[in-house]
Amino acid sequence: QPVPPPPAVQILELRQLLLMARQDSVNTQQQVINAGHQLIMTEQEMARRDDMHQSQLREMKMRAERAENLLDSRQGCRDEPKEKELEENVIGVNDRAKQKNCRIDKLSDQLEKEKNRASEMEKSVSDLTTQLEEEKEGRSRSDQ
Repeated sequence: QPVPPPPAVQILELRQLLLMARQDSVNTQQQVINAGHQLIMTEQEMARRDDMHQSQLREMKMRAERAENLLDSRQGCRDEPKEKELEENVIGVNDRAKQKNCRIDKLSDQLEKEKNRASEMEKSVSDLTTQLEEEKEGRSRSDQ
């Protein structure tokens, strides 16, 4: 029958295990804190980008409104060069807006294609799984 170590040795071993468990706990807590910091940084960056895009959109709208207001106010006194410049500004703003909308449409189409592809892949995996199960059943019947 093995002789258990003396109580002092057992206490030291238990303290060592306790210290190791505490260190693991501290390491895990630090990982959670780091992940939280990373999440906060990511959310801040996304908010900053969103603010920047909103600001750009507001600026484009204000430019378009100013150009349209100036065009409307100039209707009475025809100043051909300024009117032409204003029309070009309005056209430029509208063209940029159309380009952004076109890009959004393309990205939406691309997303839809990716969804369809994923759905087809899921169906293919399902079909292969069914086929594999049928083959297994066929083998087990032939083994009997």
